[in-house]
Amino acid sequence: LNAAWALTNIAAHSSEAVTIMRSYNLPMTLLKLFSTGSFELKEQCLWVIANIIGDSIDARDEMLKTDLGEQIIEGMGLGTLKISFLEVIIWTISNLCKGKPYPLITKIGKFVEPVSRLLFVKEETIISDALWTISYITSGDKEAIKLTRKYAHLTKIIEFMKHENKQIQIPAVRTIGNICTGDHDDAGDTVKNGCIPALLHVISTSQNISTVKEVCWVFSNIAAGPQTHVEELLSSKAIEKLCYFYRNTLDSFIKKEIAWVMSNAISQGGLSQASMLVEEGALEVLAESLESPDADLLSNILNAVERLLEAGESTGSINEFAHKFESYGGKKSIEKFQHHMNKDISDKVEEILH
Repeated sequence: LNAAWALTNIAAHSSEAVTIMRSYNLPMTLLKLFSTGSFELKEQCLWVIANIIGDSIDARDEMLKTDLGEQIIEGMGLGTLKISFLEVIIWTISNLCKGKPYPLITKIGKFVEPVSRLLFVKEETIISDALWTISYITSGDKEAIKLTRKYAHLTKIIEFMKHENKQIQIPAVRTIGNICTGDHDDAGDTVKNGCIPALLHVISTSQNISTVKEVCWVFSNIAAGPQTHVEELLSSKAIEKLCYFYRNTLDSFIKKEIAWVMSNAISQGGLSQASMLVEEGALEVLAESLESPDADLLSNILNAVERLLEAGESTGSINEFAHKFESYGGKKSIEKFQHHMNKDISDKVEEILH
């Protein structure tokens, strides 16, 4: 037990030492001890293994080839475990699931259900690590998103987005964001379970710029969905609040993500929603965002503008949307792109102007 404790500290502070440990096949020895030893020895051996896994992708992949995962899951079912043991277990699983290239879902999918059970413990450090683990799993594979929706209690994760502990809130936001990168059903599931009000809570209360950026990214993925998602963004006042946020932030990345939200919402929304989007400020955001150097965003904005101007033709003898777009300086901005180096952009500008 004392030797395992010493190895834990060594593995945590020296990559060279980890390399030596692996050359002597020490991880396999520790794995045998984990399967047969007392609970105290199991915990300490697993801690060493976790530190070794966290040292490199090679070490991670080496342990994923063993039955370590199955042994850990089996151990989680052995009645009431000490909090310290649960902390080591989730730390180990977290290290098995993170890093690029992402591990195959066939290797880590088995962890989704047991890790999700840890979202219901009282200890916040365990909840935090469990959420980070789920965020790692949902980062690398669309199938993983389906597994997460099936087992990971979306309502609980969304609830954690409002948590005052940022170590819980941030990975919860990341996980929901990852899920929203899936298909429309994936994003729709988060919407049905109340993620939009939770996202609005985060953006209204968080002082962490990185978290706010992430929230805007999640909104942009929701807006890229069907018209029902756009309707939810409108009815929840999310569009209005994001436009207000756009006007009152100096952060260029946040502005960029909000521009993605607006361009996606206009492109995906119905004609009946166009007036509401313009009224809430979406067109003004797009006109100002035409200064962005991001060609992908610029292309998306131009497509949205074209769709909106077409919708404006049905507003009366005067195209109200075209009039507003010009008043925001949008027409002058796109005229600059008639000879843009990106032919798709210059062609789209010609279509809009003529």
